[in-house]
Amino acid sequence: MKFFGKIEKIYKEGLKAIFLIEEIDAVLQKRQSETSSSVDSTEYRLANILLDRISNLPRGCVLVETTNFGELAPEYHRRFPIMIHFTLGDYECRFKQWHHLLGDDENIKDYAKYELTPALVQNIVFQMNTDKLIFGKEIEKARVIQLIEKEIEFGGTGIKKKVGF
Repeated sequence: MKFFGKIEKIYKEGLKAIFLIEEIDAVLQKRQSETSSSVDSTEYRLANILLDRISNLPRGCVLVETTNFGELAPEYHRRFPIMIHFTLGDYECRFKQWHHLLGDDENIKDYAKYELTPALVQNIVFQMNTDKLIFGKEIEKARVIQLIEKEIEFGGTGIKKKVGF
């Protein structure tokens, strides 16, 4: 709740502000028909507090949120008067990102075929570098494909797995 207190202090002082909330769908998830645990109940209350604060932002404040739009509950859509949808980059865009991160790897053309967000590509490259440091050898194409498939599954395009409590 310290976060909400800082926001209130900023706009009570009349300062104009831009607020960024990444992955807001983690808080404003599709609601379950009934809460099954105290964690669900707490998440529900926190979502309501956040929505109340969002609804009462003063003039001059801008709220920017990133989200996996499909995971955002429909009842929250009306709270956001302007929504800008960014699509995944095309093959050429993904190829450029892989090339930027991996240099002249001969397999980039194959990796770029997978429709991944830039963040997922960075996760994969991070894991590749971690594997390289731990095992002390170059990462083979099969391992990269395995990492890509895990990111696709975990990233929401496959079966969504619950993380946490």
